[in-house]
Amino acid sequence: MHTAATNEDIAYIVAGAVLPLLAIVTVLWMRRRRRDEVYVGITPGLTPVEGAPAKVRRVRGGKEWSGTTPVQFHPPKGVSPAIAGVLVDGSADPRDLGSLVVDLSVRGWFDIARVDDDWELRRRPQPPMDERVTPTERAILAALFRTGPVQRMSALKGDLGISLREAQIGLYREVVDRGWYRKHPRSRNALLGCLGLLVVVAAGFIALGLYTYSRRHVTEYWWALPSGVLLAGLVMAIWGRGRTPRTADGTAVRVQTLGFRQYLATAEARQIRVEEAAGLFARYLPYAMVFGLADQWARVISQVLNHHRMVELMDATSGALIDPGAWMLVDGLADVAGSAFDISALADGVGGLGDTVAGSFGFLDGVTNGVDGLVSGVGDFVGSAGDLFDGLDGCDGCDALGCLDF
Repeated sequence: MHTAATNEDIAYIVAGAVLPLLAIVTVLWMRRRRRDEVYVGITPGLTPVEGAPAKVRRVRGGKEWSGTTPVQFHPPKGVSPAIAGVLVDGSADPRDLGSLVVDLSVRGWFDIARVDDDWELRRRPQPPMDERVTPTERAILAALFRTGPVQRMSALKGDLGISLREAQIGLYREVVDRGWYRKHPRSRNALLGCLGLLVVVAAGFIALGLYTYSRRHVTEYWWALPSGVLLAGLVMAIWGRGRTPRTADGTAVRVQTLGFRQYLATAEARQIRVEEAAGLFARYLPYAMVFGLADQWARVISQVLNHHRMVELMDATSGALIDPGAWMLVDGLADVAGSAFDISALADGVGGLGDTVAGSFGFLDGVTNGVDGLVSGVGDFVGSAGDLFDGLDGCDGCDALGCLDF
């Protein structure tokens, strides 16, 4: 037999309905707060003049900037390949850390050479001039060469001497220190979610208490209150966790990084002068690794040598070499990419170029065959560098109870 709802019952029903609604509003507000910041009235990718006032708002239509990105022909100033990877997706993964190893080599801290089916890292006796390393880079250098100045990459895999967790935290700390995030990028902001779990537990105690109370008092709708508390707790526990947003400065640098990624993805051989090819290939290879474009970048450089230099390299009428040092360009590319072709044979070809036109084009065939090995060589090397950190203990997605506090 049902009785009319008392004022007490109405209070239980109202509270049971309002609490989940409050939880939903709180979660929606927090999710909006977890969108990246952008500057207002400034072209995406740019930052305000120092000292000038600037308004900031949250991005619209998503969690991060997804608008048109202008192509940028160089990486953002002061942004290393590994940091570029963290900026793009908010995560430091083994591929980012592998690019850090390659970048250190490109900057002159050690050489990388192909030895049989392996790669050999050879630390240089003197550090490069005017080159600074971050604490994370210094730690990785120490780990790579902790047992001697020459190391095989296969021997380092799985036993690098630095955990993936340590290397990741170093990169995450850097993006926070530089003001691109206010806290750890992989923090899931679990406070609201943990509060939701506590509310769920509390709902059980409230239900037990009100059930006992209802046995001695006339109240039929006591269950509405613990039900509402339970729903509110579940809403917060399930949807209360969320990403760490980028600051407006972080979004600006990310847009620049995406513009550079677009350049590497769409670069054409005709846009690159052959004199620049070796330098660009080496400098931008670590970035291409981070963006998953290493093969594409190597293919473009190969086309530069195959299609552009064929005309500039030789004077077909006289068989004379216009640039006798051109083979050194291929030599440099071979050293970086690990392409397995005989550079000394190419040097011998240079010496005999004056004999006949046919001999000259034989040399060109050698160059063509050599640079065609760049793509496969780069693929092998990139895979080996990335594997250095595979299987190590990482901290992707940890919360404050894990490795996020620094």
